[in-house]
Amino acid sequence: MSHLLTAGILQQARNLAGGKQYALSFDGVDGYAMIMESLILDGIKDSFRVVIKSKYPSASLYETFFGFGNCQPALLFRNWETASEGAIYSGPGSLTGIPSIDLPTDGDWHIYDISLSGGMLTISIDGVEIASQSQGADELSIQDYISISAWLSCSAGMVWFKQQEVEYFKIWKDFAMTEPFMILDMNEGSGNTLFDSSENNRNMTVYGSNNIWKKL
Repeated sequence: MSHLLTAGILQQARNLAGGKQYALSFDGVDGYAMIMESLILDGIKDSFRVVIKSKYPSASLYETFFGFGNCQPALLFRNWETASEGAIYSGPGSLTGIPSIDLPTDGDWHIYDISLSGGMLTISIDGVEIASQSQGADELSIQDYISISAWLSCSAGMVWFKQQEVEYFKIWKDFAMTEPFMILDMNEGSGNTLFDSSENNRNMTVYGSNNIWKKL
């Protein structure tokens, strides 16, 4: 059994025993988390769900909550020009995204739930649907990475870093799935690995020198 897998199992046991204790604070300068693996999102076509619990003090143009895909059909959830305006961007491809989303500005924790099902892309915040828009068919099965707090541009590298604290991040590869494909509890408390507590063991690596683990 690999060292990372063993560490992940031990962390899951600590989570169950001690409950939720930490969140990871990204600095908004060069801090982000990412996993790069060929076909990690293989199977995502026109149905998925992503949930992130986040809080942030302010925001500016294009700051990214999370993203996947770059030069290929991409999807990312980001601020637009202000802290109170967001957008779900998709391209190139036939998904149109959601161009304008009202975001909280109170600096508190909120749960952002984004899903695509039946041709409709929807975002809910704290269980309340905020915006939705019909989408064309698209193919997201060729993406090779998932990132939190930044986006991997095909020409400029990592861009649009977001200052935010993240308590958890989950992905369902199909909206109809009962269990998430990836569960990052952000409860490690130290180190540069986010352990996936799902059965798929898709761990993320944390980059940047000024990220901080925060006690909840």
